Amino acid sequence: MIRIPSFRDNKPSLSALISEKKWDEVVVVLHTGKFSINDSTTDVTEDTILHHACRNRATLHIIELLASHFPSCLTSADSRNRYPIHHASKHLACVDTFRYLIDTNSIAAGIQDSYGKTAMHYLAEHYIKNFKETLQACPLDEYESSMLRVVRMLKTASPKSFNLEDKAGTNCIEYAIENGVCLRVIKAFQCTCRDDWKKRKQDDSNKSHSDLTKELEELSAVLKEEIDFSRSLNKSCEEKSTSIKPFFQLSIRKYIVMLKPHTDGARSA
Repeated sequence: MIRIPSFRDNKPSLSALISEKKWDEVVVVLHTGKFSINDSTTDVTEDTILHHACRNRATLHIIELLASHFPSCLTSADSRNRYPIHHASKHLACVDTFRYLIDTNSIAAGIQDSYGKTAMHYLAEHYIKNFKETLQACPLDEYESSMLRVVRMLKTASPKSFNLEDKAGTNCIEYAIENGVCLRVIKAFQCTCRDDWKKRKQDDSNKSHSDLTKELEELSAVLKEEIDFSRSLNKSCEEKSTSIKPFFQLSIRKYIVMLKPHTDGARSA
């Protein structure tokens, strides 16, 4: 007699359900706790399950559920040094998902992946293409409005990332122009880049453009190290049954001090 497998015999793969966009089933298995993270077709782990969900355009509700079950995924980089927000930018997450990812880990918005790209690079390169493919019936002004809202959120989280170049020597404005992003959004990119350069030049008027560019790249690397350190600190505290404030609050406070203009230091001296 052939036996039909049940959930007790064969736990469903959470990563497979996400790949198939079976969101109702994802909710069910997360509530029951009867699932495996991975199957033979993917290499998803607890640390990268949220990345996988963002690649598959999961709803905000699914994103929040996964983060509550696997909090480490909010602060983990995948094999290409990408955080969930990189995948959200590349694969057209909804505006509310961007807001959630930035609220829970704003530092990741300014980190470059193994290709030198930040969330802004992926947004400029892929947003309009994915928008047209998935939401063909939507009017142009809705696309512009959605993209502008995301750009403003990323500007608040990491204005310096707008001036970073990837390993191909391309910045977000160049990607936006190449991929047909509307003029209104490109102007928002340009204003952010201009304001950031002005501020950095005011902070140190003796630095050249290349010096400032190198400084931006170094800052991205430092932010990555800070996230890694904060994650290890959180893990250590959890093992000792102690509690600390969320890592991103500690990181932001540290970098607000680190990035103050040199004139502040002069006044305090």
